[in-house]
Amino acid sequence: MTTVREIKVYVNGMKPSQKKADGDLIFWFDLEPNAVAVIAANKVDSIALQK
Repeated sequence: MTTVREIKVYVNGMKPSQKKADGDLIFWFDLEPNAVAVIAANKVDSIALQK
């Protein structure tokens, strides 16, 4: 589990499951073995940074 201080995040261009707790945004997502995830504060960066 990862906790960040953002309003929303995107993972590989998609908004993951998320909730706020004590002012923090907590988000989670599934990741297949050997897969790479790009986490960004906006959708464009989460797609543009994929290799």
